[in-house]
Amino acid sequence: MKALASYVMRGHRQAGMLAVVFAVLALLLPPLSNVSAAIVALVTLRRGWQEGLAIVAIAVAVIAGLAYVALGNPLLAVVFLGAVWLPAWVVAWVLRATVSLRSALSVATALALAGVVWFYALLDDPVAWWKNTLTTVFQQAIEQAKTAEMGDVGDLLENAAPFMTGVVCAAFLLSIGLSLFLARWWQSVLYNPGGFATEFRALRLTKAVTVAGGGLFAVALGSGTGGGIAADMSVVLLGFFGVVGLALVHDWVAQTKANVAWLMVLYLLLGFAAPHLMAVLALAAIVDAWLDIRRFFTVAPSS
Repeated sequence: MKALASYVMRGHRQAGMLAVVFAVLALLLPPLSNVSAAIVALVTLRRGWQEGLAIVAIAVAVIAGLAYVALGNPLLAVVFLGAVWLPAWVVAWVLRATVSLRSALSVATALALAGVVWFYALLDDPVAWWKNTLTTVFQQAIEQAKTAEMGDVGDLLENAAPFMTGVVCAAFLLSIGLSLFLARWWQSVLYNPGGFATEFRALRLTKAVTVAGGGLFAVALGSGTGGGIAADMSVVLLGFFGVVGLALVHDWVAQTKANVAWLMVLYLLLGFAAPHLMAVLALAAIVDAWLDIRRFFTVAPSS
């Protein structure tokens, strides 16, 4: 990965080419879009917003040309611009300007919350739209489940529909965050070894943010299980607070010299019970903002 980051920093041509390559590969393996975004973020972090924007322009132009030749429509470039490169450029610019990972993630969260608002402004009934969309996508699975008498998958999809807007926007937030973290880690490896680990572990919520988040959570709970804009925004905030909770656990492991297996178990559990575990991590982050539970971590004496 260090070699890849070094190649990116050689110049516009190299960075733009790799951003395009990983964007194309992301059509087959979507997580690779985070690498493409991280390339834009790395250039922005190291060389400034103008240089980062230049890489975005190069990547958009190339993808638009490829999409026009292959599909007859350059719209794919617009999708990558709005969902991948532009958000990464914005949060990297914020991080470079503020030197605050919390500020950058707050902006990413604001973008995701704006996505929730956009869904509700665009669609008369987002829940109904998600029900129809999920039913269409999983129609074959629904029919097979009924044939095999395994229960109605349609009920599961109907229960998920009220929260899909929030889940999608939270996934967008986590994707931006992952791209930013990767870029910052690359920058650390190249120019400031160990810097990203220290910066990430210091990530904390402010009391004001926890109060605002608590109010939103209360409104969402009061709205019941029928979904709604407050519930979807709460899912996004849960993602933000959960990431800060992860930073808290990383700090605990580092400060106490605990076995890194704890982190491995944590990430493994996230793969199986992400919503529940993210709620626990979010709660830990909120408590830390008010009680500073990190002060209770025992710092192991240096040998």
